[in-house]
Amino acid sequence: MVHGPCPLCGETDVRELWTVPDRLCGLPGRFTVARCVRCGLVRQEPRVADESLGDYYPEDYTVFVKRTPPALGRGRTHAWRRDWLRWRVEGRPGLGEMGLPRWLRLWPARLFAITPPARLNPLAFSSPGKRLLDVGCGTGDFCREMRALGWDTAGIEPDARAAEMAREDGIPVVTGRFPEQAHELSGPFDAITMSQVIEHLPDPIAALGAARELLADGGVLVVWTPWIDGLAARATGAYWYPLEQPRHLTLFSRPHLRASMERAGLRVVAEVGLSSTASWTRSVDYRLDEGRATPRHRLDHSRWLHRLLRPLVRLLDLIGLSDGGAMVAVKGGSSHRTGKTDQDSSP
Repeated sequence: MVHGPCPLCGETDVRELWTVPDRLCGLPGRFTVARCVRCGLVRQEPRVADESLGDYYPEDYTVFVKRTPPALGRGRTHAWRRDWLRWRVEGRPGLGEMGLPRWLRLWPARLFAITPPARLNPLAFSSPGKRLLDVGCGTGDFCREMRALGWDTAGIEPDARAAEMAREDGIPVVTGRFPEQAHELSGPFDAITMSQVIEHLPDPIAALGAARELLADGGVLVVWTPWIDGLAARATGAYWYPLEQPRHLTLFSRPHLRASMERAGLRVVAEVGLSSTASWTRSVDYRLDEGRATPRHRLDHSRWLHRLLRPLVRLLDLIGLSDGGAMVAVKGGSSHRTGKTDQDSSP
């Protein structure tokens, strides 16, 4: 374990929140989660040393679990996603800047943007010839789905076996850590994605900066991560399922992730909540299983409970209390202020 400064503000003093075991994988040790006394960022302190990080990722870890397919819908839904993203990248121009015809045409896209299919992946639209890099690509499932939409995909993955499985399907993948091996990637990219990755990285600010350098001007970065300022985290505390010690080194709130992106030179254009019912069921199970030799995970196995919770978590997504989601940032200024066209300003 090593002590270090806050990756966001450089402060070394912290206030301890919880000391917890590895509840997910059951590996030995107890790990302290603390809050920076200056900026409030929550992180593991002291954290696992870089050379020991691999010891806490067993072979059956989620790098080999297929992601939810992002390519939902077709035709019109793809156009709505693209229109909404362009509008956000432009800085959300109003009626006076867009003109009445376009302003009226945009409303279906804005309404569609609040639905779960739209929030699952803002980049799930047809983009022939556009280049996308998936950081932490695993076995390449996300790249395959995006390739089906016309994206020219590539990845970087620290697990050699998972990276080789992606390469076997024709996806160019660099085996290594990000941002340490960022120089091996051939940019620029029109879009970069990090799904449940940034919370695992020892230096998330450096990773965001490296992503910015690899983006083309007007390129988009989408980061999916748990958010510790959501209602589930506040309610369950040390038992919050996405706390996931010792693998999650930094637990972002929405303001802290926004500040991190801005410090890396990116302009945040959107936040989209995407909660999971498992954050509630597994967190409560962790609490109920405290002190038991054999965990039972009773609630998480209940399908009817997940169905009952689904409307609740969708509501939390819409009112800004979700326990996770995506933050979308762009490299460069807003197009309605700089005179760029739609084609220039987004994928």
